[in-house]
Amino acid sequence: MVLQPNNGNRKILQKKGSIRDNATLIELIVISNLESINALLIREGMNSASRLLQLNKTAISQIESLLKSRTFGTSHHLKQSF
Repeated sequence: MVLQPNNGNRKILQKKGSIRDNATLIELIVISNLESINALLIREGMNSASRLLQLNKTAISQIESLLKSRTFGTSHHLKQSF
């Protein structure tokens, strides 16, 4: 699937580099977690379509949880904690 330019993704398509280059700290945490979970699901023999659905649900859940909890405090505090 190729992303077509629209208002929601135009900036994403124009940026160069890896997804990590433009990610927030929360997004980096979730990406790292998803990579680990994906490896486990592959080892369990889950097919790619099922993995995609599971990883999508997990990503949404983790991002919502991190944004709600704000255990990290402000983004300034996030930078200091790592």
